[in-house]
Parts: sequence; C-alpha cells; structure tokens
Amino acid sequence: MLKTTVLKISFWVSSLGLDFFQNRHITPWLMLLIKIPSFAWRTWRHIFMTANLQRMKDEYTAFYNSRHTRPQSQSHGGHLRWWLMAAMGLLTVQAGVLAAPIDKQEVVIYPKRIITSDIFGLGVQWEQYAYPPSAREWKIILQRVNFMHPGFLRVMSTHNHGHWKVQLEVPLILRWAQNHHSRVILGTWWAPPLYHRYAHTPMPSRQLRRWADTTARTIARFRRQDGYTCIHYYNFINEPQNVSIALWTSVAQALHAALVRAGLAGAVSIIGPDTYWWNPGNSTTYNFPLLRQVAQDAGPWVGLYDIHWYPHDAAICNGRIESTLIREKRLVESLDLSSRHKPFVVSESGLIDGRRRHYDQQPRVKHFDYGVLMADYAAQVFRAGWDGISAWDLDDALCVDNGQPVIHPPGKLTLKVWGFWNSQGAVMGDSADFNIRPWFYTWSLMSRLFSPGTRIVESDEPIDAKQFRTLAGIRMVHGHRRISIMLVNDSEKPRNIVIRVVADTSVTTFTEYRYFRKHRPVNAQGFPLASTILHTIIPAHGISVSMPGRGVILLTNRRPLATGNGHTE
Repeated sequence: MLKTTVLKISFWVSSLGLDFFQNRHITPWLMLLIKIPSFAWRTWRHIFMTANLQRMKDEYTAFYNSRHTRPQSQSHGGHLRWWLMAAMGLLTVQAGVLAAPIDKQEVVIYPKRIITSDIFGLGVQWEQYAYPPSAREWKIILQRVNFMHPGFLRVMSTHNHGHWKVQLEVPLILRWAQNHHSRVILGTWWAPPLYHRYAHTPMPSRQLRRWADTTARTIARFRRQDGYTCIHYYNFINEPQNVSIALWTSVAQALHAALVRAGLAGAVSIIGPDTYWWNPGNSTTYNFPLLRQVAQDAGPWVGLYDIHWYPHDAAICNGRIESTLIREKRLVESLDLSSRHKPFVVSESGLIDGRRRHYDQQPRVKHFDYGVLMADYAAQVFRAGWDGISAWDLDDALCVDNGQPVIHPPGKLTLKVWGFWNSQGAVMGDSADFNIRPWFYTWSLMSRLFSPGTRIVESDEPIDAKQFRTLAGIRMVHGHRRISIMLVNDSEKPRNIVIRVVADTSVTTFTEYRYFRKHRPVNAQGFPLASTILHTIIPAHGISVSMPGRGVILLTNRRPLATGNGHTE
C-alpha cells in the first residue's frame, strides 16, 4: 500500500510539472534555466547507469533475495529502498518531461523591413440599393459600417448620357465616407454611351469629349458643391473585357484631359483597368493581360491600378495569390515606371468555389470557413506589396442577380448573395438573414487594425507551416508605435505559435481576438469582442498563442473599441 501511494504521488507531481512547463506564458529564459539541470541529469544518469549496470543488477538481486529471508522486523532497509526507487522514478519522469521538445513554431516579424509604407486598407462595395432599406434597417447598417470602418469604398451607379442616376443612398454613402475619412472610388457600370458600339474602333472625338466633360463636371459638383472631397478616383467602366485596348486608352486619355480642364488634376485620378482574371481551362495559372496592356499603352492617364479576382480555395491555401500578385505588379512596374508611386488594389474580391453555377450567389458567406479564407486572401494581397483589397459586397440587397427582374418582395433567386448580411431578410420571410454573418468578424477587425497609413512589414513563418499565413502592420499613433499581427491557419492542424518582434523590447499590452469555429466571441450587436488581454508583454521575447485548428488570431497593442462608433486609436 505504501509503495503504491508513493508511486501515485510521484506521477501526480510529474503531471503537474508537465502542465506547468507547457504553459504558453512561460518565458524563454525560464525554459533555459530548466533545461540546463535537465541536461546535466540526463548526462549523469546515462554515465552512471552504463558504468554500474552490472553492479546495480547484482545489488538488486541480493536485495530481492533478502526480502524473502529477513524477518519482518529487519525490513526497514527495504522500505527505504522503495522510497529511493520512487524518488528516482519521479526524477526520471520529470526529467523526461523537461527534455521533451514542446511543439512550438516561431514567427519572426521584422519592423524595419518594409513591404508597403502607406496602405489603402480594406474596403467594401457599397452603392445604391436595388432594394432600399427602411429607416430602421439603415440605422442598423450604419452602426455596422461604423464598427467596420472600411478604409475605402467602391461606389458604383448606372450611367445615362454622362449623368449619374443618383438615388438617395449614394449621397448618404458619400456623406459617411466624408465624415469618416474613407476614400471613395466612384464609378459607373456602363460608360460612356455607345461604348460597346465602338468596341473595336475609335469613338468619334466630338462625342467622346462631350461625354468626358459632362463626367468631369459631375465629379467636380460632387466635390465642390456637395463637399464630397472623399472622392479621389473614378472608374469609368466595370470589367472592360470585350473592348479593344485602343478604345479603353482613348477614353482614359479624354477623361484625363477633361479632369484637367475641370480643375481636378491631382485631386481625382482614373483607375484601371478594372479587369477580372484570366484562368483558361480552370487551370492553376492566373493572368491579367489587360492590366499589362493598360500599363503599357495608358499608363500616363491611370492613377491607380486595380483588378477583380475571385480565386479558388486552392489558390489561397497554397499561396498562389501572393506569388501571382507579386509577378503582376513587377510586370506593370516594368511597363509603367511611374506606377511605382501609384496604388495597386484588388477592387472586387470573393471566393469562387461554392458559387451557384447559374446564379451569382455565394452561399458560403454564411459559413465560418469563408471568414478564414478571406482573411488569408487579404493577408497575401498586402504581403505581395499591394495597397488594398475591397470585399464584394456589403449587403445582399444592393444588387439583383444577373437577368432577374426587380420584384416585391424579392425571391430566393432575386438577389446576389455575397454580403455580410441581407437587409431584405425580413420581407423575404427570414429575419435572421439580416444578422451579421461570420466573415464580418475577420473583415471588420482587419479593416480597423490594418487601416490606411499602416506600414506592412516582413515576417517569417516556420518552414513546414503549410496553409499558414502571417500579416504584420505598424502605425505611429500619437508618437507611439502600434503593431497589429494576424495569424491565419487554413488547415485543421493545431498550432502553437511563438511570435517574436525583432528588437522591440518595449513593455506593452496586447489585445487578442480569436476567430475559430467554436470560439469567436461577439456582443449583442454581433460585433467582435476580445478573447484575452495579454499584459506586460515584451514583443522581442515572444508572444505565445495557440490555434486549435482552422481559424484566425489577431493581436494588437492598439486600443480598438469593442463597441461604439468604430473609432480606433
């Protein structure tokens, strides 16, 4: 009974030691102090047991025999030996615990290795509504956009002979952007008039100049009369895949000249080519030929390069987004030397896998994994040296599905399902569809923590870390350097990560947000809440976090508000 009790106690103490030494908050210097005596013990044990193995065997044999011949009154030495054996077992087990490698992977961040010095941030498509929200719904939408605080907006409308068809929501959207210092890409879906009639031949110069001057005057009125100086860019046509580069160039040149005549030179620039990806035969190769053509033929008249890209999951998980965007940017910079001083933006983004084949609807926006993959997508865009990425789109009620009529109430196939919610959910018989969808969690936090003006810096991941991405950004706030870090795990493999920020010996507090299938805390409004506050952290010494599987962790020593108007320090 005594022997059993001693052994149980020794293994119980060992288990406590195992829990302690696997604690994620243990510091590297303490681990070093532990490993030195552990190494000394294992070395001594090896030498001692090798040199004295036969002697120990003989002694144990004699001890065993004596246990069967001595009277009970003379057995105290046996009890002592059992105590010694239990202690040896305890030390051996504990030494094994100390010597066992802990499954930690290190991420190293280099604050002085700058990828991009002043990003656009994360944006969203927000425009006039096919199904305008009620006053109550609009109030809720504004609260959500306030929390998200997108760095820029893409605001598109229909076009009619150079004049905007402006509904009530467009001025309200522009007013929000103006009040919240969010840049706007203004544009039209179809422009200029008769554009497609001249798809492969030059447009008559008189007609082209009339359209360009009318458009420039409209933009000038928005900025000067209405006060929407948040409008910095103009997109004169969406996805011009079926027109010649000569026509696109002639329109860009005419509009640029009209903006100069309207006194908007330097204030408003043309973006282009607003093209989508070319992926022949559903292969793993992605190309953007029109992007290169515009850089070569129309570079002087373009102030921002943009593309649309809805990639497959595999392109995100294997890192092809990052490598493709690095290649495309380098090609553009070789064709248009001035492009090194121009922003590069993915102005429409989403996932193509899971999209309903005959309808422009993506049911996966309602599922957890969409938030993980879109976070990885955004991380790769910034790691590639691009300046921004805009989500398609804010609200299902913005757009009617291709070829579908506007009916009241909308049916299940009426709307394009790509948003963070559906403000028409109640009238469609599903009030819960107006609730915030999971991917709002990651996109809104990224938008706030990687806001315009953030400097993206390099980071190293573990060599064997597949389907894993890191993004790090630094911003000076009131003279203090604030850092935000995102870790994305696309796989179901659990990971224990130690994040080390080179040469940052400051003592700071980090807020940790966790987006996992079974853990993504939100408040009553559906806005993300912090999971943990990490105090007295020295980034150079390491920040330990655990990822139980697929998910996202965001860490920051900025002070974002969990509720309210979305203001971030």
